[in-house]
Amino acid sequence: MAGKVHNSLLEMLVAVGLDEDTGLVCSDDIEDEDLSDRIKLFRSTYKAEVLAAISANVALFPSSSVRPDANYPPSHGKPTPQANATRTWPRRTGAETTKSPSVAAQALKHELTSLPTNGSTDEASTSTRRSVKIIRRTTFKPVDFASRCKSTDLVALKPAEFPLNAETLNSLASLCYPDDVHIHETRPRDVMHYLCLTDLKGNRTYGTCYTYYQRHVACKNYKGNWMVEHCPEKSQDFNESEGIACFLPICFVAISKYPYLTLLKDLLSSLVLRLETNSELWSHVLKEFSLHLCMVPVPPAGNLNLEFSMNNVKFIVPSSDCAGRAICDWDLSIIPQCFDAEVASAVVTCLLTQQRMVFFSTNFALLPMVTESFLQLIQPFVWCFTYVPLTPESLLELMDAPGTFIMGCHSKHNHYLKEIDDPPVSIDIDTGSIHFGNDPLPKLPQAPLAIFKEAYKQLAVHLRTGTLDWAGTFSYESRKEQELERRRTINAAIRITFLEFIVNLFRDVLIYIKPERRFFHKEQFMATLEEDDHPFYEQVMGTEMFNAFLKARLSQERDYWTDLVDRTVPQHRNFLDSQAAHPSPMRKSQSFSALSCLSIQPNSKLNQSISLFPLPNFVYGLSPKYLDNCVNEISSALRQLRGPGTGIRGPLVYQRGMLRAALGLKVDALADFHNLAACDIRLLPKDYIKELISSLSDDERQRLEGNVFYPSSPLESGSADTLQRQRDQSIVMELNKLPQNDIDKENFSSLLLMLDIASDHDAIGRLFDALSPDGCPVDASSFEELYKCWKENEVEIQQAPSTYMSHLDSNEGLLVLSNMIKTSFGMGRIGLTHKRLFFLHEGSHKYKEVVRLRDLENLELCHQRSFLSLLPALKLHTKDEKTKVFVASLKQNCNLWHLMTSEMWAGKILAEELRDPSIVQLAAHNVLLLHSFIRRRADGSGSLPPETKDVLQHRLDPSVGQPTHFTVEALLYTPGKRSGDGKADEDMGPQLWCGLASGRIYVYDASSWMLHQPPIQASSRVVCLCAVGDTQVWAGSFDCIIYIIDTRTRCYHQTLRKHTDLVTDIAISPDGSVYSCSINGEILQWDPNTLEQTTCKRLEGQVSLKTMQFVNDHLWCGTRTEILQVSPSDGVILRKLAVSSELWLGLGKIGQIVVYQPETWEVKKTLYVSSRGVSKIMHIRDKMWVGSKDGKLHIFDSVTYKQEKELQAHEDSVRSMCCAHQRYVITGAGSHDGRVAIWRASTAALPL
Repeated sequence: MAGKVHNSLLEMLVAVGLDEDTGLVCSDDIEDEDLSDRIKLFRSTYKAEVLAAISANVALFPSSSVRPDANYPPSHGKPTPQANATRTWPRRTGAETTKSPSVAAQALKHELTSLPTNGSTDEASTSTRRSVKIIRRTTFKPVDFASRCKSTDLVALKPAEFPLNAETLNSLASLCYPDDVHIHETRPRDVMHYLCLTDLKGNRTYGTCYTYYQRHVACKNYKGNWMVEHCPEKSQDFNESEGIACFLPICFVAISKYPYLTLLKDLLSSLVLRLETNSELWSHVLKEFSLHLCMVPVPPAGNLNLEFSMNNVKFIVPSSDCAGRAICDWDLSIIPQCFDAEVASAVVTCLLTQQRMVFFSTNFALLPMVTESFLQLIQPFVWCFTYVPLTPESLLELMDAPGTFIMGCHSKHNHYLKEIDDPPVSIDIDTGSIHFGNDPLPKLPQAPLAIFKEAYKQLAVHLRTGTLDWAGTFSYESRKEQELERRRTINAAIRITFLEFIVNLFRDVLIYIKPERRFFHKEQFMATLEEDDHPFYEQVMGTEMFNAFLKARLSQERDYWTDLVDRTVPQHRNFLDSQAAHPSPMRKSQSFSALSCLSIQPNSKLNQSISLFPLPNFVYGLSPKYLDNCVNEISSALRQLRGPGTGIRGPLVYQRGMLRAALGLKVDALADFHNLAACDIRLLPKDYIKELISSLSDDERQRLEGNVFYPSSPLESGSADTLQRQRDQSIVMELNKLPQNDIDKENFSSLLLMLDIASDHDAIGRLFDALSPDGCPVDASSFEELYKCWKENEVEIQQAPSTYMSHLDSNEGLLVLSNMIKTSFGMGRIGLTHKRLFFLHEGSHKYKEVVRLRDLENLELCHQRSFLSLLPALKLHTKDEKTKVFVASLKQNCNLWHLMTSEMWAGKILAEELRDPSIVQLAAHNVLLLHSFIRRRADGSGSLPPETKDVLQHRLDPSVGQPTHFTVEALLYTPGKRSGDGKADEDMGPQLWCGLASGRIYVYDASSWMLHQPPIQASSRVVCLCAVGDTQVWAGSFDCIIYIIDTRTRCYHQTLRKHTDLVTDIAISPDGSVYSCSINGEILQWDPNTLEQTTCKRLEGQVSLKTMQFVNDHLWCGTRTEILQVSPSDGVILRKLAVSSELWLGLGKIGQIVVYQPETWEVKKTLYVSSRGVSKIMHIRDKMWVGSKDGKLHIFDSVTYKQEKELQAHEDSVRSMCCAHQRYVITGAGSHDGRVAIWRASTAALPL
């Protein structure tokens, strides 16, 4: 027997209602004796019972005398279900029952032998129906499900076999009939509504409820109790004198882990239609329906939908649009249809601030749909509190409960809120209105709200006109497909509108997150906000939802939220400038400007093609083979996939792994999950993999560990427990109190980094040494004084007059402002930014620039004569001789201002000298930078030779903020692309990729040198980067893995794990194939379309293969000791570059370059450089750039072999090189330097 499919569409089917087995038991007897029995019958309310509960492994009918079916589900070699396990209608009593004992058995046999293979209804079986002639004379009292299980000695139901326990099943009646159970004189229309059940761990299951009515005949026995008998509506033998015709409700509840509300609604509708035509096979139809859906898997996120047939009707199981987001198969347009933008934004505010909320409507189906829609639209914020979207009348007292909750009630109970002292927020869905409790809601920030309202207005127009140009269709299948596409289009537009709203509200949170310290600098974030926005963010930041949101951001995992943040980030914002030490009023005014709240078109990303995979037909009697058939179909489809089909490879491998696990093939399933990591690591079901591995037997564990893939497999790395522990770690938002004990160097560094007092580890070390010269821990009082002075300066900056802000640049902030002093311009204050000194007049606060730091000529201490005394003063000389000397009488603060101004001046000079703008930020953070600058100037390392300065364009430090510098192992420039159709969000600009020895890959915007966050993290050092097409970058690592990185999202979802040793290089052949090599001489060839390995070769006797490169259709391979030329099916190469018909080879242990003639291997030229070894060579234009182990760049003319320039590039070996558009050469250095330098490829001197 196959096990349960973990990702099955249906968990179980439950039928709750009334029938002849339960009888009619009143829950509120009407005592009025003047009323007739008929009136009492239809006015009373009744107790509903569980009629059936069927999962993948168990079928129970607790209100019937029939015992559980031992042959359910059907298994290999076992007979089909027997008649005594099948409940048949009509049921007889007494002599009438004995007249035709074989009718039910004959009907069942006919059903099982003649049903079509696709599960359709056999119309011939309706001939077995019998009319009701004799009314049953026995009263059937309802039996509690739990007590029945106990009394009949049924085995204990395991959660894996039966997902809901007895207590939950018994409580379903009140949820299936939230307005109580009534019987009706005429048949009401069938109705739908929905449920959401939450267990103690917070896991939700969703219920789709279909309530329909069956005609019965009711009469009283001699004891005065009502008894009923089923009477089909088409029966003509009913006599009014025999009883009262009535309609009893039965509610079918399809319970699923996934919110497929619309799909299950359609499936239940087909179930009821079949039951109405095959009522005598009631239990068999239910078992067949349940077992089929329990074997239908749910597709993972992506572009693959599944299709299956039931009752000759095709149904489509859609997939979620992106990983990490729940499926939504209902129409989200109910939100803009029910609420305007003002109310919708107010509801979002209530959710984000964790208000107590009650939704009201006269339509029970609307309540769960509206609440669930809002919870989907506020993602990535996750509601983790009490959630009862459909509250029955018996549980209305919960509205007065403390704590946070969401509830949904019928509008007739609205008056109950008036009786509550502190009423919750009430939302009336029918009128589209919202009423707040005693506490008003905080106002939303106006800029994001204005953009949301405008997008909401455009959304309403899109809903009205979006499908006007669609052609009509008259086929059921075509109509369903068209409806699915329409819903997908509308839902995507609505989701992007709300997601953009959430992004605009919390975009700047990312700037103040420090993942390494698990710290969010709340105080600095709040300082950048407008005063009117403080109440909203104060409430939100105190919620558990925001805390969970921060933990997800701290994990630096990329998802749909970070993707939208990147696509709408203001291009003017510089990452380094956003890390300024002090929040200023200037930054406060920019926080939520229109520039930082960008908007994108709602339908700009809806052109993704969707593939459809049909599942094989299901036959109840052959159900044990069904999962095998599914696995075979998927395997066949995977073998046929080529090229464009790779988009569905991951979902298909995922499905096969799940089905194999259900079949008990656990090792094969884990092999599929290993392959899934190469296809799309986002789809990896980590929790289920852990559960699967823990359930392995000893033999299975031995088989798993014997597989080749297992040692490098990600199956047990980054397990769910590890991830959960990371999520459970607390997040620090503010420093409640300073340390009371002495602080060692490690904690001292952590505190300064956390509080943004300093960011450079070298400067932090010097500051620690200054506070504690003997190397002992810094005493708490010294640190307290340091922190106190820091905070006092922040307060002074925040309280400074704002008249100067309009005169500063957009990325410029005030660092220090003096007290009232006497200056050459009169009485006033002087302020220092990282670009200039300025003066504010007393009283008027009129702004006047004193000097820009780059124009400062000299800075000296002096004394200014005052009344009867000489006061310390600061004198500033500018390069402009026409400008008068500026003197400021700073009194006792003169030395401090001299130090700070000298620091910023030195930082500015050094940044421009070394083409490294990050030094300005270090100067702003650290008062000790001046000491470092003076020391560097003294030994000559603080300036560059004119020849180097002329060619050097810019410097980057990928290791900024890290405790140590790391080697830049690999560099790659990607030129980007333009979509050409006006969709700016699909454009990609040029990017510079830096692979470090730490395993991190940093990506810079090559047009502005802005660092994209967060970095990409591999398991070990990244030593090679290769662009494969326009959309992928392949990164080879020392963990034997190749990471496939998406150039747009800058995250990897696929990995290649076929290498058995350290990956050292990647190259692309002239025919487009990708080759990768490892240090043990192994060379693998890959198909870049399917990501499949096509060949595997090993170079004989080679154990130190370092690099490879294609030259004239041959693969040149470089090892530690020799150069090899091999056929394309073998190779690799160390940096030897072909120029015309020459081969330039650099020797790693001496400063020598040998130029060969490849055909004859004759030495044409031997060149020497003043270095202890050559590390890299690159040819660009007509020049050969040679990187040395001394950090120098030697530029040779490739024709004359003459050295043209020698550049002082780095303080460590040149470890990596790349070129950008033949215009720039980019070099990376070893760990002693750890920086990236950008050089002009044209070495001609720039005009003065």
